[in-house]
Amino acid sequence: MRKIRLLFLSLSVAALAGCTADMDKFTERLDDLEARVAALETLCAQMNEDISSMRTVISALEDGLYITDVKNVSDGYRIEFSDGETITIRHGEDGEDGVPGTPGADGQDGYTPVIGVRMDTDGIYYWTLDGEWLLDDQGNKMRVTGENGKDGADGEDGADGKDGVTPVIGVAQDEDGIYYWTINGEWLLDENGNKVQAQYLGGADSEGLIEDIVVDDMGITFILSDGSELYIPLYEAITITFDAEDLLVMEPGSERDIHYTIESRLEDIRIEVLSSSDIRARVVPTDAFTGVINIRTGSSLDEYSKVVVFATNGEKMLMRTIIFEEAGLEIQNEAVKQVPEEGGEISLEFLSNVETQVIIPENAQDWISLVPATKAMEYNAVTLQIEPNPGYYRSAEVSISSLGTSLSLTYTIEQNGEMGVDIDPEAVPEDEIWYVTEKGILACDFDEFEMSHGYIPFDKEIVSHTYAGGLGKIKFEGPVTLVKQLAFSDINNSCEMLKEIFLPDCVRVIERMAFGRQQIDVFKVPSSLETVDYEAFLGAKIKKFVGDNTLPDGEGILVGGALMALNYDENATELIIPGDVLEISTALVCTNLQNFSLRPNMKRLILSEGIKKIGNNAFQYCNNLESVYLPASLEEMGTYIFRECPNIKEFIGPSRYVSSDNKCLLDIIVVNGVEKYGIAYAAKIDLPADYIIPEGIVSISPCAFENCRDLRSVTLPQSLLLIQAGGEIFRNCPNFEFIYGNYASADNKCAIVHNEVWCDGNAMLAFAGKGIVAYETSDVKWLGDYLFAYQASLEKIVVNDEVTNIGNHCFAFSPNLKSIVLPKNLKELRYDPFIGSNNLEEVYVRSIVPPTIYEGITQTDYTSLRIYVPAQSLELYLNDAVWSAYSKYIVGYEYDDIDSYYTSTDYSADGTYELLQQATVGNGIDVVLMGDAYSDRLIADGTYRSVMENTMEQFFSEEPYKSFREYFNVYMVNVISPNEVYEPNSRTALSTWFGDGTSVGGDDQTVFSYALNAISEDRMDEALIVVMMNRDYYAGTCWMYYPESGDYGNGVSVAYFPTSSDEATFRGLILHEAGGHGFAKLADEYAYEEYGQVPSDEITNCQNLWDFGWYPNIDFTSDPALVNWSEFIADARYQYDGLGVFEGGYTYWTGVWRPTENSIMRYNQGGFNAPSREAIYTRINKLAFGESWQYDYEDFVSYDAVNRRSEPATAPSSVLQRHEPTAPPVIVRKTWREALESSGQPEAHLKSR
Repeated sequence: MRKIRLLFLSLSVAALAGCTADMDKFTERLDDLEARVAALETLCAQMNEDISSMRTVISALEDGLYITDVKNVSDGYRIEFSDGETITIRHGEDGEDGVPGTPGADGQDGYTPVIGVRMDTDGIYYWTLDGEWLLDDQGNKMRVTGENGKDGADGEDGADGKDGVTPVIGVAQDEDGIYYWTINGEWLLDENGNKVQAQYLGGADSEGLIEDIVVDDMGITFILSDGSELYIPLYEAITITFDAEDLLVMEPGSERDIHYTIESRLEDIRIEVLSSSDIRARVVPTDAFTGVINIRTGSSLDEYSKVVVFATNGEKMLMRTIIFEEAGLEIQNEAVKQVPEEGGEISLEFLSNVETQVIIPENAQDWISLVPATKAMEYNAVTLQIEPNPGYYRSAEVSISSLGTSLSLTYTIEQNGEMGVDIDPEAVPEDEIWYVTEKGILACDFDEFEMSHGYIPFDKEIVSHTYAGGLGKIKFEGPVTLVKQLAFSDINNSCEMLKEIFLPDCVRVIERMAFGRQQIDVFKVPSSLETVDYEAFLGAKIKKFVGDNTLPDGEGILVGGALMALNYDENATELIIPGDVLEISTALVCTNLQNFSLRPNMKRLILSEGIKKIGNNAFQYCNNLESVYLPASLEEMGTYIFRECPNIKEFIGPSRYVSSDNKCLLDIIVVNGVEKYGIAYAAKIDLPADYIIPEGIVSISPCAFENCRDLRSVTLPQSLLLIQAGGEIFRNCPNFEFIYGNYASADNKCAIVHNEVWCDGNAMLAFAGKGIVAYETSDVKWLGDYLFAYQASLEKIVVNDEVTNIGNHCFAFSPNLKSIVLPKNLKELRYDPFIGSNNLEEVYVRSIVPPTIYEGITQTDYTSLRIYVPAQSLELYLNDAVWSAYSKYIVGYEYDDIDSYYTSTDYSADGTYELLQQATVGNGIDVVLMGDAYSDRLIADGTYRSVMENTMEQFFSEEPYKSFREYFNVYMVNVISPNEVYEPNSRTALSTWFGDGTSVGGDDQTVFSYALNAISEDRMDEALIVVMMNRDYYAGTCWMYYPESGDYGNGVSVAYFPTSSDEATFRGLILHEAGGHGFAKLADEYAYEEYGQVPSDEITNCQNLWDFGWYPNIDFTSDPALVNWSEFIADARYQYDGLGVFEGGYTYWTGVWRPTENSIMRYNQGGFNAPSREAIYTRINKLAFGESWQYDYEDFVSYDAVNRRSEPATAPSSVLQRHEPTAPPVIVRKTWREALESSGQPEAHLKSR
């Protein structure tokens, strides 16, 4: 649009229409300046007259007027309108030739502006100038006629509409003496801002605003100078108007009157109607020119529904058709609109063919308003403005109703507030869960959940699921106590919409991932809550917890002193856990999502006084954590607490847990009853590159030095006993190059620790591998967990033949590792040995018998891997339950460096069992017998059974077992080993071993697994398991596990024995290890002078075991009146049993006392002494009859009459000279169930010997 500015006023105008006078004729008559000016003024007057006439024409068009008379006059037409107003349209005349003016300096070209009118898309006529809209000083189009006023309130007259503007054309002389055009008194400027010179050139026919008119029988057409046309009908034509549109919308079965008006100068005009079959129409005249057409619609309307109206006087006829459509009003988008708390505009979209109005409830008009539209809402949508909501959730119903029909739509507008939903959490019924979302009802399909997961997400069936008033309610068939796995997780369809949730005060358990990956503003914690799985909120961002079981500020869930969950706060740089928290649960800040933390920007962690326990992985993946403050109240720390916290600078706390340089977090390790210290975690920032681990440290925990990127070397202390998962300890330490100290290898690349308990020799536990490409181990029997894992440069590893066991993930995650040579004596290869070393090309397995490889192999796509096994054992490897997972990589090769042993082939009987003896009295006491290094042929030929039966008979050969034999169930479990011998390359099913002296042992977890074939788990804690090793050898060790319950000697025991050709020796071993230690939990009564005084920690340890009913046959006082067997000493009936207080026992020479000089528990001969018999008697009856049986001393004495001696008992001198005591029992500081669930050898307590 071209802009033309007026002097002193930024006014955009359009071009003016041509003048009606002939400029040429005027020019001929003007000889001087005054004549020219007069001519221009006359021209302007004529132009302004035309403009005024045109305004009258436009008013007639807009007001629906007719032309009542047209008369020819001398200079044009005189036209009269039906409202009585007249105009004269003049003919243009040829002007005379003008007189040439005096030549002057070149000036700006003048021109005659062309004014016109044009109707815009809104149906209104506006002025144009040179074909462009004429704009006022506000930039608005200039209307030809005035606007209608808006309706006032309550039907009063509206204010006067804005007047139309009639432009006035003129000329005026400027200071330069030149005449220029003006409009409305202001200079007319061209688009460059220059005044437009008013020149009257003359000589051509002038054009008026109305160039011509055409008159016919029906009306007059006005042809404007810009080519546009305007038409106004003559009054003598017949016209009919209705008070309705030609397209009429009605409902089926409805009635309506259509008012009509006839306008014509003709007389005797009548109205007639014809209608389609589904409409009844009749005419009811009011007078000759007005009346009503009554319309009644049928049961339906379609595209053929219409009424034809005829108006005729017999000569002329007018026909009008009214078409009908069925009224419709349909919602196009959601009927419930969720609006955020900050408010904004929302659109209500609908399909409609009726006029509508928006009805906002009076009580919602302060926060919902209709956005003004610039025109009628023909596109069937209205926009509402929603104000921000600083308060609680609110809602209102907004209606869209039609005018003239009964149709209406209802929208529910729901808006969340900054304060959430005004809900009383205590009002939640026990059989309901309440929630709030941003978009209404949860899209979670709980029926589909059951189909896809195989279980319902709660412990009760869902009865209904509704959402109203901003609140969702899930109703159950009864009180819900369990929210199961994945119930509200975002994995479950669209549960990510959840914003607030209110659990009833009967929910006790929230399972894993129940609210995983949610983003919840308010979580109401039930007061009944007992257990929250540590992954219940995996990946979830909970802003605030409310309820009784929460921290005061809503930061977490606190149940029974245990902090079970934490809220999400990305802005917090400090976390203070208050002292009313006693225990911090597993993975509190981050579970197993490595890139997610509930405190991603936390730098300081402060644990307040009162906290006693930190669970496993509690603060892992806190990437920005720098400082950790620990309380003196801390008693227990789990593993991997600060795993992957690469920016820790310092640990601050009591010396019990923090090293003097504040660079290490210490762990407390109990060694022989004495507290020692281990390194749990080292600081990752500012740790010395060559770090000397302080003397006194006995262990290094997994991940202790991970991410110490500047660490070059460590010096190990003499006190060190254990390095756990060495590869993980120094993971991501790219500069780690040397290991120094007494436990360093000769090349200073490895840490080697001697431990006879679980590896019977040297164990290589750590590796400093910077820059090493190939490495060969030596002088070790065990490779630790993760030993060669995470090595960047390592390509080849050769393992020495003495190695029998390789730990978990030993060769894992080393990207350049290509070749591994395994030893020929390898017996055990633990979990996923090669995982993550994807470029591995060759593994040579040199063991003729497939080593035990633990389950849990991750299927990794090794593109070039070949696993070479001895060709003669190829089928064994391919058919092995676990090795077969590598079958596509396994190939055979010729290998001669092996020993030849018989190898079992038939394992069909493996794990089967027989009941050798069934109890006939009481509940039955379980003894499970099994053997190791027995092949399939030894089981088939009866050898195995013979050994087991002999073991049973020897066990019941001594009192009290002999008298109470019928109280026992004895099971024999068949265990088939690959080989029959204990040689370097042989393999046995239970991995039994021979240690130093008389120490023996095996894989207790495998033993438990076999035993469970015969007895149930609930009886295991009371059972005795005996493992017979197929070797003629003097040895025996009992492994005693902590009890799950009971105070009368419970706790499963595993007694290992080799067979013996000496029947008496074998009997003594069975009774001592299995009958004494294993069943009765008796202590050793022999002593070594070199062991000296019993340490105080051993005294404490033993006294603690008394609470379990263990070790009743020793004491740490010499007072006969105070020892555990004082009653027997005072009883004359036992005067010949040699009872007294004898120093020496529990392997120590002094400070501990035993009841007799000799007994089975000292020399494996001479029977059990009275206190030992009492212990056996008591445990047998407790297990046989339960708590209903109560011990009575006299009852025991009465039974024991058969055992009391008539003369003192002493050991024969030959026994004293040649007896070699067996190794003391091993106390395993966990229950059998915990040991079975764990990987690796159980933590054991051994007395120093």
